[in-house]
Amino acid sequence: MAVYLGAHGIIELTRTSEQNHLDSTLDPADVNVSAKRFSFDFGSNRFMTGDLLQITRMTAAGAISTSNLDFIAAASFPSGTQSPQGQWYVNVDAANGVRLYASWNLALEGGTANAATLAAPASAYPIQVQLKNNDRHILGEVIDYELNTNRETADVTSLGEVFRQRISTMITGSGSCTAFWNYEAYATENRNINGYNNELSNYLHQLVLRQDLGASFRARFYLKTRLTKPYTAGVPAPSSEQIFYDLTGIITDVGVAFNADEPVRSRINFVTTGQLALLSEVVPSLVLNQTGGTIVQQNNSGNVALQSP
Repeated sequence: MAVYLGAHGIIELTRTSEQNHLDSTLDPADVNVSAKRFSFDFGSNRFMTGDLLQITRMTAAGAISTSNLDFIAAASFPSGTQSPQGQWYVNVDAANGVRLYASWNLALEGGTANAATLAAPASAYPIQVQLKNNDRHILGEVIDYELNTNRETADVTSLGEVFRQRISTMITGSGSCTAFWNYEAYATENRNINGYNNELSNYLHQLVLRQDLGASFRARFYLKTRLTKPYTAGVPAPSSEQIFYDLTGIITDVGVAFNADEPVRSRINFVTTGQLALLSEVVPSLVLNQTGGTIVQQNNSGNVALQSP
């Protein structure tokens, strides 16, 4: 049975980092209340537009403070009340200024209309910032991808043996993908494939330059999505089974190809850093309550969380 992916061949990216957090000091001068914008004492390429950040107010001793993050208005907290810690999606402008948003889509759009309302802090205090992204987003406009898995071998030949003897050892992976380069957010054309907006290839160009948090990512490389049809006689509809490689990796190099008569293309190379798994899953059905309504998702994992076993 042959499977043609066509326009449904996709890569899902999850933003992550190699280190836990970065520390800074929030000064009253860093906050522009009218512009809903503030700045960190971090260099460029530490955080990028679309990152989900957890911001925590700390004490001078390095513990979580009991005082609130008073530079963010209570109505802009996820819980609706101020606390020492909160999570927001960020939009980072060219001057390294930051605005906070309630969703990934709003962060990509930017602007002041949907940004979190800020307030002047009473004093300077230390903060800790951690990248918390765990949502998967489609990497848009992918032309092709390649994924290689290699198994190393060790020579165990004894002196005097006629034939060389080898045993298998560690597994390594590497790969690359090509995508049309894009830096502007746009909606996924076919929401029956996924429910997301597309991740931009420009994110990977930024990721390879990120120093403190590293250039790591997590991804799913799909061999079969739930909408692909097999070339099999008598099969009228696609199956709901999905087959994909699940991996973590590090971006090693990014190239850009310019041709006068073609769109700009990005070529991204990576190596895997952990377990490489070939997985299969059936897309679950919708969960409805007894009145036919939907269930509100309050976590950021993309799943419905149980409150007890």
